[in-house]
Amino acid sequence: MGRTISPVVNDFSSSISDSIHPITLRKSSLSNTNGKDGLFLNSEDHSMGRTISPAVNDSPLFKNDSSLNKKSNHSHRRFQIARKLLTQILDHASRSRGEFSTVPVKPKPNRMNKLLLPSINETPNPSIVFNSKNHEPLFIYHLHPFHIPSPTFTSLNQLIISLYKLAQNRPHIKSNSDLIDGHMKGVGFRCGSDSGKSLGVYARKTTMNPEVLDADNEEWMTLCRFENFVSSRIKILSMSAARENNEIMQEAQLPEWHEGEWNPMVHHKLRSFSNVIITTNGFHNRVHRDEKDMNTWTYGLFTFFDKSAIKPIPSPIRSCGYGLSFPEYSTLLDFSRKQGIIELPWKALAPFHQTTQPPPIIDELPTKTHFDCSFQINSMLYSRAKSLYVWIQ
Repeated sequence: MGRTISPVVNDFSSSISDSIHPITLRKSSLSNTNGKDGLFLNSEDHSMGRTISPAVNDSPLFKNDSSLNKKSNHSHRRFQIARKLLTQILDHASRSRGEFSTVPVKPKPNRMNKLLLPSINETPNPSIVFNSKNHEPLFIYHLHPFHIPSPTFTSLNQLIISLYKLAQNRPHIKSNSDLIDGHMKGVGFRCGSDSGKSLGVYARKTTMNPEVLDADNEEWMTLCRFENFVSSRIKILSMSAARENNEIMQEAQLPEWHEGEWNPMVHHKLRSFSNVIITTNGFHNRVHRDEKDMNTWTYGLFTFFDKSAIKPIPSPIRSCGYGLSFPEYSTLLDFSRKQGIIELPWKALAPFHQTTQPPPIIDELPTKTHFDCSFQINSMLYSRAKSLYVWIQ
């Protein structure tokens, strides 16, 4: 636990150490022997006080594909996966002011939680957590602390407040079989799978008085200011995720989550998600995978929330064990350790996950709740919309 062992970049078929210490990737201004800009993977050995910086350009991943054809199918597949991961890492690095951390984890189900996030040595840069067996990215973790209110933090804060207000005027979603307890609301476009519900935007409560209705209309109109923000955050954290989600939205001509009407798509605009699910009030669910989502990446936001002040707040509890769990990898995003707003894009079909049951102390804090939201593309909505779009054509 006292040191970090670097993966050998020239040989991705070798196993990566199951270390939870982050590896920092940075873009170097140095040039290699070929005269090209050098990209280095830096791993600090804390016990030996040394830094290892192998040049990525010399990796066989960047050589002609003909050399890969000589390997077995298994080795070829491992190289393909490694190349995909490395491409994403370099993609992130170019947008994260030159560096971010990587955290390899091994599949170890039925074990006590081993990797707790946020960690004590919190990094201000995004961290990509990936499967050390096949190098598949699982999720990207980025904390925006309350004590450093950056422009991104301010926008995330405002977005969460708007979504919370809108969620109060939407009925509960009761069709989710994984829900155990808590509130689950939807904003954006639904597939019409609930009994008696039609395809379209998530409906508002029918018992709203005129004042509340007017306030809800005004809040809805403010969502357009986040039109480019969410898409830009996905691009910054993963350009490949933004590109893949946009292709899905284009295929079915799906509207964005903040739009009130199903309008024709503007092809020069990047679109990422058709709806957002908001959960509060002790929400927890069963272990599941997002099999009903069409998006390749889900974009999640997590924070504690003061329902009286209507704003995100630092964690009011110190109990460990309450959070977003990835049981296959013994990894827990611990809500009680969180002192900021967390962005968490994750592979929709890659990791099984679960929001664990909150501790009893939450019941003693009636004005406090944990706020989660996830931006998605519903697969049934996609199928119906694509069929209709093809029929119209």
